[in-house]
Amino acid sequence: MKRALIICIAGSFAVVATGAAVHARAQQPQAQAQPRVQPQISLSDLESAVERRPGDPGPLVMLGIAYLDRNDDERALETFQRAVKAAPESAEAHNWLGVALAAKEDVGGAVAAFRKAVALDPQYGRAYSNLGAALVQSGELAEAAKVFQTALTLEPNNVAAHLNLGMALREKGDLPAALEHLRKAAADDRDNAGVHYELGQTLRQAGDAENGDIFARK
Repeated sequence: MKRALIICIAGSFAVVATGAAVHARAQQPQAQAQPRVQPQISLSDLESAVERRPGDPGPLVMLGIAYLDRNDDERALETFQRAVKAAPESAEAHNWLGVALAAKEDVGGAVAAFRKAVALDPQYGRAYSNLGAALVQSGELAEAAKVFQTALTLEPNNVAAHLNLGMALREKGDLPAALEHLRKAAADDRDNAGVHYELGQTLRQAGDAENGDIFARK
């Protein structure tokens, strides 16, 4: 079964297929970025803005996000690559490049892009969360857990970081710590079925089948 990478953008989860084998409903790391393009901004307007300002990374990033929203991963990747070339010191551009590379199942490339983003901006909590997500995908659970902790130090209420850290700790066999973070994620995002599913699965593993079934069905 393919693994899914949960990408959290402006608080919502979207699933992007990747190559490792884990439950595809929600049991995967997430990547976070900046808010999506506002609906009133058309694709043609963004493309025109890029033509007018080809060296400005802002319109390029917004255009790349618009392509991602339309599931046009190839054009999104190309656009974020242009943004990084135009502004090699932009942490945001590197973060989005990582998101696009993850969407293309290039986990190694995504890890490199997210590492560059946090190197450029050590306060970029979402990029740390993304880096942790990609590290989980590459099987580096110990480093991923540390990176998620850094993300939560910067953004204590980051639901996706709590979710991903909980899943990474579960993979390592630390169920009490995993439950702590999964409960936090579920409390902060009560309507997210994926979060509740993962909490339910972890409760079952911890021997609490009754509550596990309740949460898994939410």
